[in-house]
Amino acid sequence: MNIKKSLLHCACLLLCASAPVVAWSACEIRPDSGAPAHTSAMVASIPALKPDSFSPLLPVGTVLISEEIDTTGEPFNLYCSDKLGKIWYGRAGVQGSYDTWPTGIAGIGVRFKFSGTGGGIGQWWPIEFTNSIGATTSHYSAARKLVIEFVKTGPITAGGKLTGEIAAGWAQDKKFKFMSFTVQGGGIEIKPRVPTCSAATKSLTVPLGDLSTTDVPYVGATTPAKSFSIVLNCSGGDTGTVTKTYMTLTDVSDKANRTDTLSLTPDSNAKGLGVQVLYNSTLVKFGPDSSATGNTNQFSTGSTGNGTLEIPLSARYIRTGSLSGGKANATASFTMSYQ
Repeated sequence: MNIKKSLLHCACLLLCASAPVVAWSACEIRPDSGAPAHTSAMVASIPALKPDSFSPLLPVGTVLISEEIDTTGEPFNLYCSDKLGKIWYGRAGVQGSYDTWPTGIAGIGVRFKFSGTGGGIGQWWPIEFTNSIGATTSHYSAARKLVIEFVKTGPITAGGKLTGEIAAGWAQDKKFKFMSFTVQGGGIEIKPRVPTCSAATKSLTVPLGDLSTTDVPYVGATTPAKSFSIVLNCSGGDTGTVTKTYMTLTDVSDKANRTDTLSLTPDSNAKGLGVQVLYNSTLVKFGPDSSATGNTNQFSTGSTGNGTLEIPLSARYIRTGSLSGGKANATASFTMSYQ
C-alpha cells in the first residue's frame, strides 16, 4: 500500500405569554457619491497585515499585537424610514476576558476601538449609541482610524489568520448591518513562535503481503496489521513551546470516502478486499484533503516541541465481499494540521 498525504391520541392546547414585538422599518445606505441606495453594508477595508512574531509564553493578558489602522471606504447616510434605533459596533460571538472576542486561534483574543476623530473614540468595543428620539438618518464614513489588538487569553500552540469580516456596525438594535470591517488580501497573520513541522518522508510503501481465502474466511475478517510510522521534523519554536498536531487521511481512489475502509486502486484486479488504517490500534476514518481545524475525520496525533514526532500507524486487509485473486493495492494521502 502506498501512503501519501440513521391507538391513543392526545390533544392539548398550549397557551404562551409573549413579549411585545418591535416592528422595525426598512433601512438603506445612501452613498455620498450619488450611487444608487442599497441595503448591503458599506465596507470599511482593512489592509492585509503581517505583524512581527511573538513568544507564546508571555503571561495571559499580554497585548501580543497592537495595530492602528486607517480603514478605507465611502462616506454615506444611513436612513431608516421610521427610526435608527441603537447603533452598535462589535464582533460576532461571545465576548471574553480583556474586552476580547475569540479569533478561532486558541489562546488569542481580539479587541477593537476607534481612534483619531469621530464618535466612540478610545472605548473598547462593543460600543452603543442612542440617536435622538425619532431620528431617521445619520451620516457615517467607512474611513476611520481603528485600533486592533490581539491579547493572550490562554495557552497558545499555533498561529493562524484573521480574514474577511472581523467586526461590524449595526443599527436598529442589531437588526440592520450598515458597516462591515473587512480585511483584504491575505488577512492578518498571527505568528507565535511555536514549532512548525514537515514530514521526513513524503511517501512510503507498506507491504501487506500475500493472503489466501483461509486468511480472511468471512466478510469482515481482517489480516494482522503491519506497523509503520510517519515522522515529523519540528523546529522554529521558542524553548519550551509546543504545537498540537492533527492528521487527516484521504482515500486517493475515492476522495468522497468517509468510511474506515480504503478503496483499492483502479489498477488492482483483486475483488472483495479493502484496506484499513489504524492509529494507536484505533480504526481511522477517511476525510477530505484539508488542514482546516475540525476537518471531517481529523484526529489528534499529539503535541510536540522542537525535535522529532513519530506517528504510529498500522494497516491491514479486510474482507468486504466475494474474493477474487489478483493485485490488491490502496493509496491514501495524509494532511497535517497544527492547532
